[in-house]
Amino acid sequence: MRNKIIGRKSREASTSWGKVAEWYDETVEQKGSYQQDLILPNLLRLMEIQKGERILDLACGQGLFARAFYEAGGKVIASDISEELLDIAKKKSPKEIAYYSAPAHALHFLKDGSVDKIAIVLAIQNIENLNETFAECARVLAARGKLYIVLNHPAFRIPKESSWGFSAEGGPASGGDESKKKW
Repeated sequence: MRNKIIGRKSREASTSWGKVAEWYDETVEQKGSYQQDLILPNLLRLMEIQKGERILDLACGQGLFARAFYEAGGKVIASDISEELLDIAKKKSPKEIAYYSAPAHALHFLKDGSVDKIAIVLAIQNIENLNETFAECARVLAARGKLYIVLNHPAFRIPKESSWGFSAEGGPASGGDESKKKW
């Protein structure tokens, strides 16, 4: 299989990740990053990838996890909606990893029951059409296949660095005086 980007984005789905693709790649690839030191080793331990297993890295970003799944012996297919992140992933990956440009709810490039495991890492909060996405995951997973989801928890966010609606003081981050109140 050639390392190439195939497909087109759905008109209903969009992303702003392309604007920060290079920054994100640099952040994720740093030694000591959250992705490198905490998520990756534990996800690999949980997934127990066997040689030849068909793995889908859904919302793969710049390909860090797809490459690790490949190195663990998986036959890896990866998809993302950001063309810019896919370009980075393609440049850094072995040619055996197939990259597809598609929203998470439109896995038309995969046949029913064609993957053994799916990983969605730190992306579920960015995926539109969750019901359709999970339906697609169910469709493409083989019998007894597994879906692994790694997600952010608001309790572990960086204060003042996210837009999840809460201030560092513990109240709503609505701006103005409201953000300074203790709730």
